[in-house]
Amino acid sequence: MGFLRTIVILIFIWYVFSLLARFVFPLLLRLLFKKAAEKANQSYQNIPKQKEGEVTISHNPNNNYNANTDGEYVDYEEVK
Repeated sequence: MGFLRTIVILIFIWYVFSLLARFVFPLLLRLLFKKAAEKANQSYQNIPKQKEGEVTISHNPNNNYNANTDGEYVDYEEVK
């Protein structure tokens, strides 16, 4: 009797899961994608608009770095 009860419970769980997969999961995914699209659209609208052909170069004038990019000289000996 216990084996038959286990089989019935497993079939019931499978049926409930298939109903959820058919009806509830698509609704949840649709809501998730809708929120993601709204968030992406909102972040896209926050980008400042520029006229066509306008060029903007942004840099930090207080950048104190060494302009010599040759690197440090390391003396080496050739090994034969």
